[in-house]
Formats: sequence, structure tokens, C-alpha cells
Amino acid sequence: MTWSQAAAALDAAVADIFDETEATFIGVSKPRRGEAFEDTERERFTANISVERAPKDWQFSADTAIDPESRLTHSSGQIVVTALAAGWPWRPRIGDRVSFGGERFTIVDTDEDGSDRFACLLAAAA
Repeated sequence: MTWSQAAAALDAAVADIFDETEATFIGVSKPRRGEAFEDTERERFTANISVERAPKDWQFSADTAIDPESRLTHSSGQIVVTALAAGWPWRPRIGDRVSFGGERFTIVDTDEDGSDRFACLLAAAA
């Protein structure tokens, strides 16, 4: 078995365990007059994804305050999506939309590590 074959087998095993949420990816073209519109050249597709939501509030662990009660709290609604993207008709990019669980989101960042797993950061769609 080659390194690439082993990596592909690992990606498939991870997807079988963690990619449990069905989502629809919607390509979005650049805004016209301030409004984004669906990209008709990239058809919507459905895929299983993993979803991780950051807690709405958490305390920074690297705090230089002497008083532990004075720690800063950061508010976040960050959602990270990962998925096995092998076989997808196109790779989502910043500005595209994802919907799952009755909610719509906009991709605000993506990360590629050379594997077939896609990762992105989402924000609630306007």
C-alpha cells in the first residue's frame, strides 16, 4: 500500500465515523450591486459533513492578569465544517453557502492540507 492509498483509506474511515450531518453546498457568484447570487455554473450538491461549534463564550487560557477573576471572555459563534471532498463536483470557496439543520451559513475561510478532507469556517448567512 502506498502513502497516498493509506491516506485515502484513513480519510474514508474518518468520514464514516464523523461525517454525520447532511448539508447542501451552494456556489455563490461575486455580488452584483452589493447582492450575491447563486452561481448557476456550479450546481448545488449534498454531502455529509462534520460540524464543530465553538462555545458561545469561553475564557482565554493565556491570561496575564494576576487576578483570575478578571479574565477576558471572548464571544464566538464560530462553526468549523470538515468533510471528505473526494468526488465532489467542485470545491467550495469563501463566499459560498452551506445549509444544514434548517440553518444557512456563509463560508468565511477555507483550509486545504493536501488531503481529500475539506475544512472551512462558517458564519451565519445574512
